[in-house]
Amino acid sequence: MADVAATPRFSGFWRRLGGVIIDGIIVFVVVAVVSFILSAVGLKGTQIQVIIGVLIGLIYFLWGWGSGQTVGCMVLKMKIVDQQTGGAPGYGKALIRYVVDAICGAISILGIIGGLWLIWDAKKQTWWDKVAGTVVVDA
Repeated sequence: MADVAATPRFSGFWRRLGGVIIDGIIVFVVVAVVSFILSAVGLKGTQIQVIIGVLIGLIYFLWGWGSGQTVGCMVLKMKIVDQQTGGAPGYGKALIRYVVDAICGAISILGIIGGLWLIWDAKKQTWWDKVAGTVVVDA
């Protein structure tokens, strides 16, 4: 497929925000259930919960971003694609996207600016999209 930037309809801010909210709720619920189960068997503590949260988030987003759609993307009819091929980005690009997103998120102002970047970007890319070479398009 030719450069996907020539023809797609890029997903906008509100749709992408909705997807983030849906995905966040899913990850939160799974982390809460796993943390509850581990607490019931005697494994408690903030550090364990943080590690569980990071691992579950990593697994969920690597699966979703690597294959091209998280549940939030599916519900709101979006897909994440490699901007050069138009296909699913794969797990390598998903990992790059996750790491950049996590770093920006850890430094609040970078997360805000990086996420809002899609508002004025021609391809509606966040910083993690740019670094990973992905775009989010309407499915």
